[in-house]
Amino acid sequence: MLLLVLADLNRRSASAIITAEAGTTARRKLHVDKGILVATDSSVRVERLGDLLAAEGRLDPVLIEPVAEEARKNGKLIGDQLVADSLLSPGDLAAALERQAMVRFDAALGSHGLVTVAPLPTGPRMVRFDLGNAVMAFFRSAAALEDVAALVADRDDGSVPLDLDGAALKRLRLASAELRIARQLAAGESVNTLVANADFPEPILRTAGALAGLGLWA
Repeated sequence: MLLLVLADLNRRSASAIITAEAGTTARRKLHVDKGILVATDSSVRVERLGDLLAAEGRLDPVLIEPVAEEARKNGKLIGDQLVADSLLSPGDLAAALERQAMVRFDAALGSHGLVTVAPLPTGPRMVRFDLGNAVMAFFRSAAALEDVAALVADRDDGSVPLDLDGAALKRLRLASAELRIARQLAAGESVNTLVANADFPEPILRTAGALAGLGLWA
C-alpha cells in the first residue's frame, strides 16, 4: 500500500503527508512536497536524532536528555541546540538529518501496517530527497529480497516493456549496471531470462523490483 502511494506521488509530482503504522506503537510520517521527501517524523525512540547520533558514536548518550531539555526550554529542535552548543557543525547536522530521514523512510517502506494519506501541512522542510530515488535506494539494499522477488513475479508474466523516455524514469540516478538492466527490460527481455543467465541475479531482481514498485515497469 505505501509503495503504491509513493509511486503515485512520484509520478504526479504531488504532495501529501503519509502515515505508516507498524503494530500498535510504531508510527512514521513521510512529508512529500511535489514529489520530494522534505521531512519525516517517527514515534520510534531509536530513530530520534539524539539516539541515532549516539549510536553512531557522534554524541555521548548521557547528553541526549539534557540537550533535549535545553532545546525545549529554548523553543528549538534538538539538532539546532546541538549546533548552538557547538556539539555539531551545521554541516554535520544537515548530514545527520538526511541519514535520519532515510532510516525512517526505509523502516516505513519495510513495514506492512496501516497507511493513511492526508494533505501536506505547512512546516519546516528538513531534507530534500527525490521520491523516486529514495525508493530506488531502499530497493538497492534495505528491501527484503523475498518481497522484491514477489513483486517482480507479479509483473514478469505479460509485462509491457519499460519506457525509457518517461519523465519519472529519467529523474532516477541509475548506476551503469542498473541502466543496462533497464534497457534490457525496455527491449522486452524477461526478468526470468535475465536472472537465469546471470552469475549474480540479485541486482537484477532489485532493479526490476524498484522499477515495478515505482510503477515504471508494469
